[in-house]
Amino acid sequence: NGVVHDADMDKDGNFWYTDQSAMFIGRFDPKTATFKEWEAPATKKRPAGTSDIVIDPEGFVWVPITNDFSSSTFGQITRFDPKTETFEPTKKMPANANTQFMGLDGNGKLWAGFGPLFKIDRKTNTLEETVNFRSAPNRPPDATGGGYQVEVDSKGNPVLTDFTGGYIGKMDAATKQFT
Repeated sequence: NGVVHDADMDKDGNFWYTDQSAMFIGRFDPKTATFKEWEAPATKKRPAGTSDIVIDPEGFVWVPITNDFSSSTFGQITRFDPKTETFEPTKKMPANANTQFMGLDGNGKLWAGFGPLFKIDRKTNTLEETVNFRSAPNRPPDATGGGYQVEVDSKGNPVLTDFTGGYIGKMDAATKQFT
C-alpha cells in the first residue's frame, strides 16, 4: 500500500511514477503491460520517499528523494539513467534544500523547489543558481513563498503556486522579478 503521488510519460509512451512513502521509482510499459521498479538510494530518515517526477528530452528521469544529507524530506534532486539503471544526486545542492517539485525549461535547465527555486544544469547535473521567492522585493506581503508546484513556461520562466498564500507567481528567469 503506497502513496503513488506523481507521474510523467517518456517519449516511448512509458508511464513513470513515484511513491511518497517508499524509496523507489517505477515504470509501467503499456505495450507489454509490465511494471518495473528501481530502489532509490537508501536513507535512515523517516518518513522517506520520492516525490515529483520529470522525464527530460534525453530520457533521464529526475526525482526529488529523501536522503541522509538533507534537512528536508524531499531535499535531493536525483537523476536516474534508465540505460544504466543508476541514480546520481545533483551536485552542489544545499543541505537545507526542499525540492519537492520540478519543471523543465527549453534551455537545458531543470527548475526545482518548494519555496526557494533551484536552477540545475541537466547536462552536468549541477546546481547553477538559487532564487529565494520568499525574499523577492516585489512579492505580495501576504504571500508565503511556499510554492507547491513548479512548471516552466515556453520562455523558460518558472511558474509556481504559493500554496498557503493563494497566489500563482511567475519569475522572470533573466531579471528574477516575480509577478
